[in-house]
Amino acid sequence: MKITFSALLPFLAAAHAQLFYNETSAPFNLVLTSDNSTINGTTLSACHTGAALESLCLSQGGGVSNPNPLPAVQFNFNTSTDPFTPNATLGTPGILTWTLKTSSFDVPSSVYFFYDPTTDAALPLLKPGQDDSQILAFDDQDRLNVQGYVDYTANPPNSTSVKAYYRCQAALRQKMATPLILDGGMSRELMRLNAPFRQPEWSALALIEAPHLVKQVHHDFIAAGADIITTNSYALVPFHIGEERFWKQGAELAALAGRLAREAADAETTAIGRKILVAGSLPPIFGSYEPQKFDESRVQEYLAVLVVALAPGAGCNKVYRKASLGCILPG
Repeated sequence: MKITFSALLPFLAAAHAQLFYNETSAPFNLVLTSDNSTINGTTLSACHTGAALESLCLSQGGGVSNPNPLPAVQFNFNTSTDPFTPNATLGTPGILTWTLKTSSFDVPSSVYFFYDPTTDAALPLLKPGQDDSQILAFDDQDRLNVQGYVDYTANPPNSTSVKAYYRCQAALRQKMATPLILDGGMSRELMRLNAPFRQPEWSALALIEAPHLVKQVHHDFIAAGADIITTNSYALVPFHIGEERFWKQGAELAALAGRLAREAADAETTAIGRKILVAGSLPPIFGSYEPQKFDESRVQEYLAVLVVALAPGAGCNKVYRKASLGCILPG
């Protein structure tokens, strides 16, 4: 059984040759090691994060994204027949893989840790395919690590010989003791409430036919601990609602999505005395996971409709070009 790292880890990028990682291990589980006795020894599962994206979560449940227990996920580790191994003690580099099983087909996926090499925090995502995979390793004690050449513990961070990091520093753990929690996937919760839901409209259909259920999802996420709720505007693009409807109703629907989130946030802020923020979702305009359809000459005209409608009369405090998080609506 493989053993993985503590809850927050330093991850450093590793230089590696272009190899074929086609030597597959026997299946195994990942087990969390932590100073926190309540989660130490817990297996890890895959929790839905976004469109065809999963993240790692505790199998025992109890979290915002997985309140109920889940079966432990079986992983495989793919290595090369001629691996580039800068340090044998730290382990042979390879790709950590997992299979997303759907009702009609299986989707091979690989684990990728998004991180800043000058810190010890990382966000694990399980992404479809292996074209954009990340090279990881298991050391001689079966501990998962990223091998790299930057020593983040130095001030300022500097280059070092290849090494692996496993545990976060106490100072950073203390600094991150009160993080802001973002809500989860809107679509999954709408389906749980039996909201109107079908292709091609996807989550936009509930906004059109049952907006009260959209607001209920916002309330549910806040009740589960979310500090930031995201507007239900991911599917408000021609890809889902059609070109004609977008130009006729796109602004109106986006304004409704922003208003529903704002009303839920304000009501909960008053009721529980905890400040709730609203994030405006700026979706991929020309379709998810289809970069070949991106049209740089037209994207601004579509985004302008959504940005203006999501923040009526106020604009955005901050705009992000990352995932589906668009702008933080004032208040």
